[in-house]
Amino acid sequence: SLSRSVRRRIQRRDRRGMKIDEVGRTLWELEHGRDWDASVGSPSSVLRPEEYQYIAQRVGDMGRPPLGLDSLGAFEALQGVDDYAGQRCDLAGLDVDLLSLPVEEFQPQPLDK
Repeated sequence: SLSRSVRRRIQRRDRRGMKIDEVGRTLWELEHGRDWDASVGSPSSVLRPEEYQYIAQRVGDMGRPPLGLDSLGAFEALQGVDDYAGQRCDLAGLDVDLLSLPVEEFQPQPLDK
């Protein structure tokens, strides 16, 4: 039988792995404009090492989490899934068919103007 602290570490590692998979799946969906394709393999396998490093650096730039939260708890809090009344308000997934794209002839204003 495993000690309680070992079981907690395993649970944290499993939750962290699920979050990494969620990041990989989301980035893949954004890049390909469609839902995750399980035939690609593990979601975490689609991120290149430099992408993992970039994400880790950005998380490191944020500093220590607030008192009472571990790093995973702070990350979950930053996702903003609760409204002011404390009810869940998850963001909708990307649906490319609902995007309003500019007309084909559109030219953005040059940045130097």
